[in-house]
Amino acid sequence: FNMTTLLKKWLADVLLFGWAYVPSGDKMKGKEIGVSATAGAPPEVYQPYDLPKALSSFEIMTNFMGAKFISFHCLYATMAPDINERLKKDINEYINFVLQ
Repeated sequence: FNMTTLLKKWLADVLLFGWAYVPSGDKMKGKEIGVSATAGAPPEVYQPYDLPKALSSFEIMTNFMGAKFISFHCLYATMAPDINERLKKDINEYINFVLQ
């Protein structure tokens, strides 16, 4: 469980030493960062872990850069037949997550 290759490349290209973090890099300092993730399976499949715990490297990276980690937003069971109904509810949860 981790980020996609494309996201990892983007982070490596953008969050540069001396720009985003020490010694003189401060461009991310004080910024608020949250992570939104999806998973094809329901949450019980990932027990005893969950996506926030599996993706804790984002929180560690955020803290290392001096930014403020907000939280995670997770949408589980995206492959389930009821995804369209749950997605309608999740849209509002996601909007609240972004606006927090």
